[in-house]
Amino acid sequence: MERTRYRGKCHAAATGSVGIDPFFGLHVDARGESEAGYVLNLKLYKEKELLLETDTKLSKRSPLVIKGPQIGSGQLLLVLVVQ
Repeated sequence: MERTRYRGKCHAAATGSVGIDPFFGLHVDARGESEAGYVLNLKLYKEKELLLETDTKLSKRSPLVIKGPQIGSGQLLLVLVVQ
């Protein structure tokens, strides 16, 4: 199974997108920051189709793991962490 790692930075009140491959994209909208971590709105797209939209919290003690769709013989797995 091929693994690809993407790194990005998230700042409070920031918005960004990460291209996972030519077909998938992750849009991250930071809605605020607290001592506990970040409040995020996440949108996972396949081309222009919205597959997932969720509001969540992300902190150093609690990484976020998103199990995405099957891709060929593998599975899309997104892991967001605060460093």
